[in-house]
Amino acid sequence: MVGKAAISGFRTILRYAAGTVVGKLTNIAGIEMKADTIDVTSHASPGGFKEFIAGLKDAGEVPIEGNFSRGDSGQVALLASYESGAVEEMEIEFPDGSIWAFDAIVTSYGNATPMTDKIGFKSSLKITGQPEYTAGSGS
Repeated sequence: MVGKAAISGFRTILRYAAGTVVGKLTNIAGIEMKADTIDVTSHASPGGFKEFIAGLKDAGEVPIEGNFSRGDSGQVALLASYESGAVEEMEIEFPDGSIWAFDAIVTSYGNATPMTDKIGFKSSLKITGQPEYTAGSGS
């Protein structure tokens, strides 16, 4: 019998500010954390190889996209936050109950209106500070 090695991303949600769900999302990119590197190479570095230590960490950006809905309170709030530049509390909740909680600035918001397809929207959330991960109990 094969065990559950993965879970579907279907039903992942993005909560904005005071629990408002951003509706009609079709893609929520994951958090991609990176660390800067600091070159500490010296004349005594073994074998002539560069040496590094870890520098400052950056939690990255979370691009999202979905179906445009002018009445969706989450989409309206994202646009308002983009215009104000305010830092907002956000959460990505996965179907198994796991949560990434983080503060973010909305750095972009836009629409696409293809002639033969739905009107969509895209936005990007720049994480500020350290995100917090809480493991879920299962799906």
